[in-house]
Amino acid sequence: GLLVNFSCNTCPWVEAWEDRYNPISKLAEENDIGVIMLNPNAAIRDDGESMKDMQARAKSSGYNFYYALDEGAKLAEAFGATRTPDIFLFNSSMELVYTGAIDDNAKAAEKVEQPFLKNAIKNLVTGKKIDPQITKALGCTIKWPN
Repeated sequence: GLLVNFSCNTCPWVEAWEDRYNPISKLAEENDIGVIMLNPNAAIRDDGESMKDMQARAKSSGYNFYYALDEGAKLAEAFGATRTPDIFLFNSSMELVYTGAIDDNAKAAEKVEQPFLKNAIKNLVTGKKIDPQITKALGCTIKWPN
């Protein structure tokens, strides 16, 4: 499978969820699910979202997954992503099995009641039904190119 996270460097929602990125990536990779994070914020590349900024963020945050620039936000548009973060989880046949939020509490990991993405990964691996398959992505709007 494949886990795609449309994310960025400057969104407060991303900053709130960021401490969960590495554990989720580890869970995915332990279950043969590839992980990539894409930065679609084309309109603000000179304001904290450049490749250099991304490299610095990946290093300072100790990312254990690929972090790539989505040139012109073309992949975000093709996927239908609207926010950062916005999650897309695919099975081994590359069928979309979950999209939306990481969990139900960006501000406090210890208060999460619905770990949507972790549950989706676990259910995908065990062959159980993924429910919900869609949640509302909460975050900053993608900064589309002009």
